[in-house]
Amino acid sequence: MAVNGKGEITDRWLGFDGVEAWVASVEKARSDTRTIAAKKEAFAKEPNGALAECLANDAACVMDYKTAVKYFRTARDLDPSRAAYCSDQILSNMFYGSRDSVFTFDEVASEADLALAAPGATVDQIESLAAMMSSLAQSMEIPERAAPYLKAALDQDIGDAEPSPTRQGLMVEHALLVDHDAGKAVKLRKGMLPEDWQQDAGQLNSFAWWCFQNEINLDEAQKLAMQGVDLARDDEARASILDTAAEISAARGQLADAVGFAQRAADLAPDKDYYKEQLQKFTAAAETQ
Repeated sequence: MAVNGKGEITDRWLGFDGVEAWVASVEKARSDTRTIAAKKEAFAKEPNGALAECLANDAACVMDYKTAVKYFRTARDLDPSRAAYCSDQILSNMFYGSRDSVFTFDEVASEADLALAAPGATVDQIESLAAMMSSLAQSMEIPERAAPYLKAALDQDIGDAEPSPTRQGLMVEHALLVDHDAGKAVKLRKGMLPEDWQQDAGQLNSFAWWCFQNEINLDEAQKLAMQGVDLARDDEARASILDTAAEISAARGQLADAVGFAQRAADLAPDKDYYKEQLQKFTAAAETQ
């Protein structure tokens, strides 16, 4: 945030894209010290790309995603040299805005398709785009809509290079959402873990929770979660893994076990209301069953 001598906001922006980008943002803020209100008035009279970008960033800072996208699109039209940056910001704001139902998946996809077709898009950019669209599709419970983006990313030739963590994650999601091959997805997901993951309570819990979220490999996930309970470093960590075990047990239809694990978690963390609520949830489900 940049302010003048009266403490009035003159510019603000989100994120850190490296030293050079930071310095450029600061210099831009120093070059025009009018208040945001004054800049809005100036833009209404004589629009230009720099003002549009400034007002877009200001809107993004207060999570006014619709206004941010509007200004970034205007900035992109007025200053083609900033098109790549503005397009990236448009997608980012649309992604976060979609979580609040400001944008539909189709609206985000329309912008994502433009990014995919943009000349000069790098492998990293396409992989990041695919990861974003997959996350969005799954959160909206339309995972099948992620398929074209996953395919586009994995079709990129990386030669003999080691797949990035992002690409490895996309391979797992492709196995789940496109190939519908749970066994392949589990194998790929395990391949992303460190060599000693089965001796690490956190890694065991993370993998077990991933299995629960995707409703696959639940029998092994249950065993690994209990292994994590034994390895947990303290009661807080132990309670967290017991909660995972409770969710997996419920998903497997073993509600009595779920209640037992939830009770143990609540006992280990008596100050956490979450575990009490979980216990109530599983107890009610068990009584209904």
